[in-house]
Amino acid sequence: MALIDLSNKFQEIKLAAEQVRFADVRLTTNFQRAFEQYISENAANGYSSVEWADFSTKIITSTNKSIFLPNYWFYLASKLAEYLDGLSKQRELFKQIFSNENLNSAATELRNEISEIREQEIKTFFNANGYNDDEDYNHFSGFLSDYSSWGGGKTIDRDDYYVSPLMKAGNLLAETQSAVAEISKIFFNSPEIRQAFHPTFTKPKPILALAPEQKNLSILPKPFILLAGISGTGKTRFVREQAHAHGVDNINFCQIPVRPDWHEPSDLLGYVSRISGTKYIATKALQFMIDAWRVVAPNANATSLGELDLTVPPYWLCLDEMNLAPVEQYFADYLSVLESRKFRNGEYSCEPLLDKSILTIDAGIRTDLGLQDDDGLWEYFLNHGIPLPPNLIVAGTVNMDETTHGFSRKVIDRALTIDFGEFFPNDYSKFFTDQDIPKLFSYGQITQASQSDLSSSVDPDGQKTINFLDAINKILKQTPFELAYRALNELLLHVACFNPQDEVTLQAVWDDFLMSKILPRIDGDDDKLRVVSETGAENLLDALSTALESQLSDIWSTEKTRKDLFREAHDGSDINNIPCRSRNKLEWMKNRLEANTFTSFWP
Repeated sequence: MALIDLSNKFQEIKLAAEQVRFADVRLTTNFQRAFEQYISENAANGYSSVEWADFSTKIITSTNKSIFLPNYWFYLASKLAEYLDGLSKQRELFKQIFSNENLNSAATELRNEISEIREQEIKTFFNANGYNDDEDYNHFSGFLSDYSSWGGGKTIDRDDYYVSPLMKAGNLLAETQSAVAEISKIFFNSPEIRQAFHPTFTKPKPILALAPEQKNLSILPKPFILLAGISGTGKTRFVREQAHAHGVDNINFCQIPVRPDWHEPSDLLGYVSRISGTKYIATKALQFMIDAWRVVAPNANATSLGELDLTVPPYWLCLDEMNLAPVEQYFADYLSVLESRKFRNGEYSCEPLLDKSILTIDAGIRTDLGLQDDDGLWEYFLNHGIPLPPNLIVAGTVNMDETTHGFSRKVIDRALTIDFGEFFPNDYSKFFTDQDIPKLFSYGQITQASQSDLSSSVDPDGQKTINFLDAINKILKQTPFELAYRALNELLLHVACFNPQDEVTLQAVWDDFLMSKILPRIDGDDDKLRVVSETGAENLLDALSTALESQLSDIWSTEKTRKDLFREAHDGSDINNIPCRSRNKLEWMKNRLEANTFTSFWP
């Protein structure tokens, strides 16, 4: 047998307690049940019952007194309980050796001095019971006589002798936090409680989370964006900086490099493996989606997601080089489920991205998804499957060259396409000086536009916007590029999100919508782009230019400029001197058609 050096152990536990990170602690259902059962069966410390909140606990004593404590104390108590092992062994040894005496008198005597007679008495017991005569005696004599070395206060004969050393090891104020010591004893006495204790931590909400008064925050009309442009323009960095700006240590950023051999959703969302038994192989992307769910739905239960916390920052999933593989194949499930998202009457719903049947084929999938301590969310997924989190934004970086795949209109219709060179141009002259910066973007909470969403804008009933899109769609009719209701809804969402207060800014919103939703759909040769109008056959691009010159009259000409809705100056001021983006893009597409007899939006 060997006794530990309590002085060293005290310093070790004290250092460990000092390093315990402060955070809100959520206790698992298993732990709560184990703790309740222990109290019921043992009446520990005079506790009779307990009530649980998300991050705090109320303990009711046998005298009907209440103790209120943060759940953080349970976490700290679990650490301090490790010290009780060494303390209790040496205290039990003290009680064995001096069992025939008055323990209080013996403890008081030994605390003052260990006489030669007492030393011989202890060593005789040690020799008879297999203890190391010198080393164990030195450790035990320190426990008996040198209370300062192990944090002792009250004499070791008392049942509450452990309170002072645990308070000192935890650097706690005993008058208000002695309950931590009592809970430590419960942890020590009950292996079941220790085994059931798997707390989860909620970090304080980031200061910049959805706080427009602190940052010029813009809401994205769609949580799926395509960042198109030549290599090296900063597309991936844009996504990383968007996540980093919320100040949560990049836990809200995940970069997934797309491989050319991806041809089905399992490459992104996981798959069933039957090698050495049936197991679901979860991917990094799926685990990241679960992380997003854990912060936005802390109150989920088996039947409901509960009240969502829509003040949390967006979680940015960056699919790097997204079109190295055919997007319509490996991204099909996401594209389908994306359109089922709905915010209605303060509640969010979405069809499952991963069916609930998948969650029952492998006992280990819960742990693989990081849900072992989230009973409510796990039970909801078991009943409903795993839908898209409302705070998830998927950003795909794309290059258009001979190594990549093009995009079908199915993809473009569901994405917010950003021509990076147009929206965030590289300005060499500002490389060493104050560069313009992207605005901070977050997720929207509207999926179906209504007039109430437009009421504070310059187009309160949406009629101007409807008339604009109708004029454009008359040109696109009878072509593969004709627009449907989805386009109108998303244009109205653009107006609701950017909330223009004057005609020029409203036309700027329309201009950006042309760039992100309409022009990316258009490609083809002279024959495909030939339309018949009242004046006869003409090129589609020319017809659009003529219509837009009227519809965007406040910003169309080269002498006029508009506000940039996606960037701001380095000092946070607005940028108001950019030309009409769609006019420049249409000119570029027409020149390309003339030179190559084929054109498209993509560079």
